Amino acid sequence: MDFRDINIEQIVARICNSDTTSEAFQLYQLAAPLLKDYKFVFASDKGGQPGFAVNRTFSAGAAVRSLFKTDRILVLDPDTTLEMESGQSTYLIDYSISLDTNAMSYLVPHMAGKRGGGIPADFLEVFEFIASPEVNVDPIPYFTENLPNLADGKSADEIFENLKAYEILRTIDADWLKSKGQVQSTLTEQYMYACLIKMAAIQLKSPSAGIGKKMSTFMEFCHSGLATMSVREAAVARAYFTQGQDLTFFGKIQKKSKKDILELLRNMA
Repeated sequence: MDFRDINIEQIVARICNSDTTSEAFQLYQLAAPLLKDYKFVFASDKGGQPGFAVNRTFSAGAAVRSLFKTDRILVLDPDTTLEMESGQSTYLIDYSISLDTNAMSYLVPHMAGKRGGGIPADFLEVFEFIASPEVNVDPIPYFTENLPNLADGKSADEIFENLKAYEILRTIDADWLKSKGQVQSTLTEQYMYACLIKMAAIQLKSPSAGIGKKMSTFMEFCHSGLATMSVREAAVARAYFTQGQDLTFFGKIQKKSKKDILELLRNMA
């Protein structure tokens, strides 16, 4: 087949509408010199398996569904097809699961120990599944749907509670869940307390130091002291180092405060 008189869009359409993966592969090989910027991913009976998390159904109907109808996929791009000629190809796959908005709304009541009231009976199974090290959770659909609602104060509070629940889910303590049947994070409030103490110590010690020096000190603490590079906490630290006491969250944290600063920071945590 001669593709020289067919435009790229037509070639791509022909490959995507192939009746079989074998046909798609043959067409791709013929047109490969014209498709260097394209990557095709097909559902396939043979090929790579995109993770532990695909196509699972739980006891009461909760489910994880892949974009593909099969558990395996065929990837066609210049590097992959070249490697396939030698018999084996390696490529990266994102194993994240996107939680739909209904699943996100169940997080807060479930973590509070509530059962029933519309919460699916198999939600504990879902949590145990999510707690597996092979599984990552992506809340972007929830964020996208609720972004327009942030201007409403009540909605913003509810959204914030769900985001906190997501953070717990993101760092879920699998051992505690398995032994106690309860959902909690591996990061305790003591972790937040340590971050806040470090922020306050840096700011109070050298309030006039440059933002770069302050952030470098804080990030080194995260790296060496906590072994976790916390992007969200780093954003709070930068705001504090930039605004100082004008950032009202830290308004009571002052050198000459008559109140117990450590106790204040513990409450802030």
